[in-house]
Amino acid sequence: MGHIPPLSALGWSVRLPSQRERFWSKIPIVGLLVEAPLSGRRFEESGEMIRSQLVTRGGDFNPTVWGGTSRRQELARHVCQSLAKAIGWPHANFLPEDPFVMLCWPHQDGLDDLDFKFRLEGYLKRDISREEFDSFLDMSLGQVVDRLLEKAL
Repeated sequence: MGHIPPLSALGWSVRLPSQRERFWSKIPIVGLLVEAPLSGRRFEESGEMIRSQLVTRGGDFNPTVWGGTSRRQELARHVCQSLAKAIGWPHANFLPEDPFVMLCWPHQDGLDDLDFKFRLEGYLKRDISREEFDSFLDMSLGQVVDRLLEKAL
């Protein structure tokens, strides 16, 4: 099997909410019904760009690319499988070099990232503060796994 490149952020962006989207998000109940499809369209293009890279990669979780100890591989397996389920990616074949921010964001129902966070907390049997979780957005997936391993020791 040849070298599999990490996800490329070339051309990837999650646009900020439009003025209409911000307006509707402030109106209780009815606003959410209007705002949800607007934000969905905003995320659709970015999600498809990432999905197409993952589909090209194919396969499922590969412990050999994660190296290190069996404990690291086990945690990486759980993180990758939880990301795939919570976010809705086609498989869990993620690489340590993949940018975490490209894999974990609320692009389906607005709660995808929280679903992943709750799955992770259940597995680790500890709370992850919002600050800690947000700090992951500046890391690669491998760095997130390593940070979680450090805290588990």
